[in-house]
Amino acid sequence: MIKETKMKTLFFIFTLLFTNLTIAHEDHFLGDGILHRLFHILFVTILIAVIVKAVRYYKFKKSEKL
Repeated sequence: MIKETKMKTLFFIFTLLFTNLTIAHEDHFLGDGILHRLFHILFVTILIAVIVKAVRYYKFKKSEKL
């Protein structure tokens, strides 16, 4: 059950990642101007924050097991 939940979560995260990247491109509603760049900056910032939080979480869990 836990593996299934982890796989669904990973699938959701990757889907969110790739769909958000495609929304920002010029064939969609943001065009190729400042909104496009702001969207990428915001998205990459959030992505980095999530990765940092995940790394801290796994380090904490690993140290908790020792």
